Amino acid sequence: MISRLHKVTDPASIDWYPFLGRPRLSGPESDALVALRDRSILVTGAGGSIGKALSLRLRSLGVRKLVLLESSEQALYRLHNELASSKPAITPELVLGSVGDEVLLNEVCTANGVNLVFHAAAHKHVPLLETNPFAAIATNALATRTLLRVTQQHGAKTILLSTDKAVQPTSILGATKQVAEQITLAASGVVVRLTNVLGTDGSVVETFLRQIEQSQPLVVRHREAARYFVTPEEAVDLLLTASYAVPPSSVILPALEHMHTVLSLASFLLGTCNAAPGTTTVDGNLHACEKLCESLCSAEEAVISLQQHGYAYVIKQPLFSSLDHLLNRLDTEVSRRNLQSTIEAMQALVPDYRPSATLLALKQTPATGVLQS
Repeated sequence: MISRLHKVTDPASIDWYPFLGRPRLSGPESDALVALRDRSILVTGAGGSIGKALSLRLRSLGVRKLVLLESSEQALYRLHNELASSKPAITPELVLGSVGDEVLLNEVCTANGVNLVFHAAAHKHVPLLETNPFAAIATNALATRTLLRVTQQHGAKTILLSTDKAVQPTSILGATKQVAEQITLAASGVVVRLTNVLGTDGSVVETFLRQIEQSQPLVVRHREAARYFVTPEEAVDLLLTASYAVPPSSVILPALEHMHTVLSLASFLLGTCNAAPGTTTVDGNLHACEKLCESLCSAEEAVISLQQHGYAYVIKQPLFSSLDHLLNRLDTEVSRRNLQSTIEAMQALVPDYRPSATLLALKQTPATGVLQS
């Protein structure tokens, strides 16, 4: 058993702004938040880190109706307990189910008169998804298509939670999120393209804190690897702002000037947690699907800067006229579990996607279609 030499700070209690070197980004306007109270809102992926933070904020605002959808029973149970531990402004409806279940989505939207959807449900762990590409595509891309089909039928506005990994993607996560962006924009929805969110479940912060607690060296995969960062509160602010402040079929993103190296994040946490003497960082290796640096937008995207408000938005280039046809092809190849054909279908949708060596090295068992490293 590992001896725990440290009681590590809860990520939620860390003041991240000394590390970020900037003030908190501007939040949504108070009048807009008041207007949200009249909405019937569905949050998908409500048990995830961002989904939960958003759900708790919406509950505190006292929105007319709040429906929280989550596919993980354990995550939904934890959310239920957290909601029950404080005095509610409203009592949300908790729904256990998949965002790809069209019958369930129709039932939920009809029963609750849903008119605003925050779509946070997704698989997100980059290395894990490289060896599970069919699951990544089915959840992140094809289930998003199902959701948008239903929300359009019900006249609801949809806000997609995306990631900067969707820009010139080198991972199946990034590629699937770019497809989800296309689907959302084609349906007149709004995309929120977030950067790395500090302290969320499964993030590098969680890994570093665990290593500090166990007095282990912090593994930094590359000393020059750099990312943009926002706090969970800023991520929620941006999602709420997206519900009113940008035109349909646009991408909203945080207006950030500087990236920070992952090494500097490790050093900040070592200092914040008063790490045991001798605890330091060591070099690792970037995964084949990871970039040294991320980008907030591509060269082809027209950015309208709103720096004074803490965010900017992007007017996308014309969408594929054959989007439905290409998605049908992708759906078919995923159903057949043919890896090569699925990759080709993804590249037809995302021409700048370059599959990683990890994904290309997967071996497919002919009899079962099961992928093996």
